[in-house]
Amino acid sequence: MRYALLLSLVGALACGERAEPGRDSERAAAEPAVSAATDLPVVLFLGTSLTAGLGLSESEAYPGLIQQKMDSAGLRFRVINAGESGGTSAGGLRRIDWLLQQPVSVLVLELGANDALRGQ
Repeated sequence: MRYALLLSLVGALACGERAEPGRDSERAAAEPAVSAATDLPVVLFLGTSLTAGLGLSESEAYPGLIQQKMDSAGLRFRVINAGESGGTSAGGLRRIDWLLQQPVSVLVLELGANDALRGQ
């Protein structure tokens, strides 16, 4: 139940206010996209270039923005961006065992777009 609430909160935070030019980019440069504390519960984002943030800085990618929102809300979690440009469902399946060698509290899965583009 606790993790369902967290997942709902992550979704709600993702729908927050739009970035203001200058203000958010300055704050993003001052804040790390991933918390340095390794003893925090982990939110793992596994996905494609949409997750990886192709063409964006780490702090501008979706997982980095979620980390910033959680940090500003006082939620102590460590976000890991395991997005891979060009990733497929089969590739995610091959990587999942390695990724889950560490304890993961929440898994956010975004796969399938590249499968559809390839007609799989």
